Amino acid sequence: MSANLKALGISKFIFLLLIFAAINSNFAQSRYDFANKQRLAQSYLNARQFDKAKSIFEYLDKIQPLNSYVITSLNRVYIQLKEYDNSIKLLKSKIALSPQNINYYGLLGTTYYTKGSRDSASIVWQKATYLNNNAEMNFRIIANYIIQNRDYDFAIKILREGKIYAKNPNVFSYELANLQSVLMKYSDAAEEYCEIIQRDPRQINSVKTRMAAYISRKLALDETLK
Repeated sequence: MSANLKALGISKFIFLLLIFAAINSNFAQSRYDFANKQRLAQSYLNARQFDKAKSIFEYLDKIQPLNSYVITSLNRVYIQLKEYDNSIKLLKSKIALSPQNINYYGLLGTTYYTKGSRDSASIVWQKATYLNNNAEMNFRIIANYIIQNRDYDFAIKILREGKIYAKNPNVFSYELANLQSVLMKYSDAAEEYCEIIQRDPRQINSVKTRMAAYISRKLALDETLK
């Protein structure tokens, strides 16, 4: 009797082990298939065969709806194909699934901006800065998206707002000064650098190094001295 029970227990164990092995094998195969399809889609994307890349990335997105690589790649395909409404629909669905992911807001704003809906872009980007109680990193991330779209005045506005919430406002002052010097707003850049030194005199050498990159220009020198 006990021998039969023991044999039955061993049989159950072997049966469960086989099931586990089969499931694990299927899972490994699925991951392998996903990776292969992802590589194929990427090769189409690199070759600018956007329609072919689109169909594969859409398929992969259904399998892994929160895969950030697939999302950004599919969105890039939509932008290249000028399918802005599809991009908006995609990114809004991802924001619904992951409302704290600030990069989805950055991408959504970029789509609106590229589409020509500048006001909608500004609203989305501004909203993103409110996430996580106005976390200072929000402002820097969103400002970077805005700079990529060359809306420099709005980027400066966002960085100035971020400086208000920042524990270390010098981080924002450096970014503002750098951006303003690139835009040849040398007087504004100088004000930011002066603020940095006022908060922390030890930053003097860092400020001098940064200013040296442009101060030799006559216009820059005159405006900075003022």
